[in-house]
Amino acid sequence: MRHIRLLLLLVAVASCFGACNKFDLSHVQAVHTEGEMLLPVSNGSYTIVDLMQRFQMDSLIDYDQSGNMSYNLLFDQMGLLKGSELLKFNDLEINEHFEVPNPLPGVVLPFPVDTMFQYTQTVQLESEYVSVRSATMKSGRFEFGVSSNVPDIRQIVISSSDIKDEEGNAFSFVFDPESGQSGIDLSGVRFETAEENTLHFNYAVRAKVQELPMEGFVFDIDLKGKDLAVQDMSGFVNTYSIRSTLDTVFSVFPDNMSGMLDLENILVTLSARNTFGLEARFFVDSALISGNDIEPFQLVSPLPLEVSATSSPIFIQMFQQYLNGTLNAHAGHAHISTDLVLNPNGTHELVEVSEASSIDLRVHANVPFQFNIDEIHYIDTVNMRLSQLQSPEWIKKLTLELTFVSTIPFNLNGRFMMYDSEHDVVTYNLLDNATLIASSYDGTPTTTQVTIEITDETMIQENVFNSDRIILDFVLGTESHDVVLNANQNLNFTLKAKVDYEGDINLKSN
Repeated sequence: MRHIRLLLLLVAVASCFGACNKFDLSHVQAVHTEGEMLLPVSNGSYTIVDLMQRFQMDSLIDYDQSGNMSYNLLFDQMGLLKGSELLKFNDLEINEHFEVPNPLPGVVLPFPVDTMFQYTQTVQLESEYVSVRSATMKSGRFEFGVSSNVPDIRQIVISSSDIKDEEGNAFSFVFDPESGQSGIDLSGVRFETAEENTLHFNYAVRAKVQELPMEGFVFDIDLKGKDLAVQDMSGFVNTYSIRSTLDTVFSVFPDNMSGMLDLENILVTLSARNTFGLEARFFVDSALISGNDIEPFQLVSPLPLEVSATSSPIFIQMFQQYLNGTLNAHAGHAHISTDLVLNPNGTHELVEVSEASSIDLRVHANVPFQFNIDEIHYIDTVNMRLSQLQSPEWIKKLTLELTFVSTIPFNLNGRFMMYDSEHDVVTYNLLDNATLIASSYDGTPTTTQVTIEITDETMIQENVFNSDRIILDFVLGTESHDVVLNANQNLNFTLKAKVDYEGDINLKSN
């Protein structure tokens, strides 16, 4: 919306000054005595579409079959909920005591004997959100610690048939604290288990024994798990809720514009993309548009609004509604707050979830160019190159004659001032509150003629030719009319430029 309106304002500027840089004076070498020189006539004809292409407008404008235009205003909340937020386990620390009775307490064997002690440990992984049957680990580490009253432990092998490496081999780890091997990195391993969030570890302890004074063989197992995160999983997802807020400032027009715009029939659409494989539900309690000097209004009504987002790899519509509102030309403020609930009914359904799973919300406002403008104020500058005219001391009067023929449905009044950017001063007032474009409300072309004259010789020689820019101060309005912009509306212009001179003038074209 901001670009197309800027386009409509700039068309007069481009028309006036785009041609001023194209004077071909190569055929004139010198002129002596008094006279008048008519510089080449420039003209152009543009539809709204032509002008958008000319000024490289973006792709946010839509056209229907009749050429009526609309602007797409998008507010995206990407990643309201991400799979990576759910697919993780709490850090764990398990201290477990095992004791194996000694069948020969107090016996001293005649020679050392190799023996093996075996036991099984069940580890319950804890998660607030997911119950996992199978998963690929993104990160994590298990650290083991073993202490025992068995004096000569030669080797401890820890294994689990629930865990497979990347080649599909069952997990097996030789615990050897003396060599620094007391833990294992779980990144990339996969586990599958019949019991949700449950792993089984088998410990095989090889020891050499001879004296057996103890009543039983004691083993204390310490297991720590850290940074346990899942890359993808098959399992169950618990009901999960999160609060989200979008609070942003958006610009309808450029910063150098001000004023109010009444809009009608804005089509607001709420859409969501849900790749969790489970239903999600949005509870929207605020969708407020506000700004300076406007009455705040809600994008949707009534509130709170409850809508569901089924599983889909693309955005699908959840809600749609028409509304009217007023926007500040300079900027607006959008505040959207929602409660998002995943699996709101607590369905116990086996699903596939990955860290890339997400829920995204999109608020799309399609704004037709049907509006009523009280007064939009626009200020800008354009460069100019009067240095193309040599010997300005002989110029007595500069005259620009512009003719606009328009079917565009708004007025454009303007004030033009010549400006010296090096010294930051306004050097000359070219126009003051002149009508540049007269509106056409019924499609009938309107014609406007504007003549700009500079007759002050001192001003021409000392001020005008020191100016390198023109300040454009525009006011745009529709005189309380409700108007519609259409791609077929057009603007035609012609430009005549005259130089009245006295003396020897050398003219050179760039």
